Amino acid sequence: MSTKKLYEGILIFLSIVLLITAGFSFYKVIELNTKKSVVIVEEKPSVTIDEYKYYKFDNLSFGFIVATVEGKGIVDSISIEDSMTSENTRYGSFVSFLDTMRGVGYKSNHISSVNVLKNGFNELFLVVTDPNLKEYELSVNNEIKLTFDLSNPISDKTIFGFAVDPDEENEQPNNKPPVDSGDPSTPIDVREHESLKLDNLVEVNLGSVFVLEGSKYVEMGYPSNTRVFVVPVTILKPGTVITSASLKLVGVDATFTAIPEKLKLETSGKLNILNNGELTSGLLFFEINGAEYEVTTFSYNLDFTIEGE
Repeated sequence: MSTKKLYEGILIFLSIVLLITAGFSFYKVIELNTKKSVVIVEEKPSVTIDEYKYYKFDNLSFGFIVATVEGKGIVDSISIEDSMTSENTRYGSFVSFLDTMRGVGYKSNHISSVNVLKNGFNELFLVVTDPNLKEYELSVNNEIKLTFDLSNPISDKTIFGFAVDPDEENEQPNNKPPVDSGDPSTPIDVREHESLKLDNLVEVNLGSVFVLEGSKYVEMGYPSNTRVFVVPVTILKPGTVITSASLKLVGVDATFTAIPEKLKLETSGKLNILNNGELTSGLLFFEINGAEYEVTTFSYNLDFTIEGE
């Protein structure tokens, strides 16, 4: 065989190999393009308001929202017990207000409330402490916030089975019972002394408590295991000054003394009323070590002294 024919044979062989390779590659490209691509998109957790109603009754010191929210894309569950509202109140503290409602004659047993959100519908009970609010927000977490319009409250007390006793209708305003220093386990809405009125105990966000330093208020800077509770106070008798106060919570074997520092709740602007005779309303602040004491109920008893008594 001549060298020329040998080269021609090699070229023909290489050409066949190249044609086969090119054909196979083209087939693979066609095969890849014709295969369906499956893209898995992970659903982001979301919580939306399905329906809600805002109730504000004239014989309760607080309003409340009964809401149904829908969860989607939630893996397992989302705990909301420590979620905070736009009033800097803790969601987990609201269950005691149901006891309060029952204590003054409401049938609130059919109101349900969950501490964790799951996929599907969830029932929420939210307390509104400021009667003048027009909008209210629950921050489930950094990404999920629920906003409620409060411009149309419902005031019909019979919805929750409240029936006014004829004797109560004829009762004079000054005949209300004084502050009960006896059994603190009895749920109360508002307790009145001849000089002042105490409202429900509320837990507040640590970041909303400010202390006066010099001429301005700065954040108190509590450690994360501290819990701060406030008792709203309204002065009924001008000139009344609370000089000391101690808090006793049901189920907690300890007594907590009111904080004397000049404090302010940043969101509402309410000041510490302890030893402040210039205020007609304010707050008593109490610190509790959350690692040492477990607070499971917000029923309380308050001992206090008034200047000159």
